[in-house]
Amino acid sequence: MIKRIAIAVFAYQRPSHLKRVMMSIENSKIGNDIYLFIDGPKNKKDKLNQKYIRLQSENFKNKNKFKIIQRSKNLGLAKSILYGVTILSKKYDAVIVLEDDTVPYKDFFPYMIYCLKNFSKENQIGAICSYQFSDFTNFKNNKFILLNNFITWGWGIESKKWIQFINFKNNKLKKLSLKKTIYKKVINKTSFKKNIWSLDFIKYNYFKKKKFIFPSNSLIKNIGFDGTGTNSKYSDKLIVKNEKKKISFKKKYLIDLKLQKKQQKKLNNLINLFY
Repeated sequence: MIKRIAIAVFAYQRPSHLKRVMMSIENSKIGNDIYLFIDGPKNKKDKLNQKYIRLQSENFKNKNKFKIIQRSKNLGLAKSILYGVTILSKKYDAVIVLEDDTVPYKDFFPYMIYCLKNFSKENQIGAICSYQFSDFTNFKNNKFILLNNFITWGWGIESKKWIQFINFKNNKLKKLSLKKTIYKKVINKTSFKKNIWSLDFIKYNYFKKKKFIFPSNSLIKNIGFDGTGTNSKYSDKLIVKNEKKKISFKKKYLIDLKLQKKQQKKLNNLINLFY
């Protein structure tokens, strides 16, 4: 049974972005343990920005179960996330992951915690995702939907499944290929990049035939498409508004082939913005 759920927040050198994320977490008034992972600086500008990050985090630290883990050397985004989620997975039953440009809406944490406790242990579920494309559905309430693709903006996973992925990644993953999926468009383009961890996770879940739980309306706002992100470009095509629809907390999720095809089409059209 999933009882202990940690929250991991990954930051680097964007204090203004991180401040919006942390304020949203604080307004949620959750009681979970929160870990802020700050990757090591590359230069003097990074050091200055990280000083601001630590200063603004001190006030938050006094009010919450909050711990800062700061590295002296730069790992890069991919290794930082792999490292942080792995160490928390060894201590907690599940982990919720936010980056410094993913601002959670009001119902993000109730949704994530509910899904992790009720759905994540099912064998076909790879992870819980919280971002949704604008106008994806016209449901009256915000429902749970089973979809094919993983989106990294505000997600959560059962620790056991994460450790299984890490073990597989270290031993067998290189033998697998994503050439027959929509991700073939980005394989060559990203093969030289070391800061994209999610393609390995997507590859693993694709061959394990796992799917992902999503809300029908987005519970996360990505503010990183302003040109400041490590991998993201400047764009307004992935902006979503807070629909403020009530979540249908029912112990079942919707399997809709039309919506699965719609997500696939959206990703096909916008995949270049993700990577």
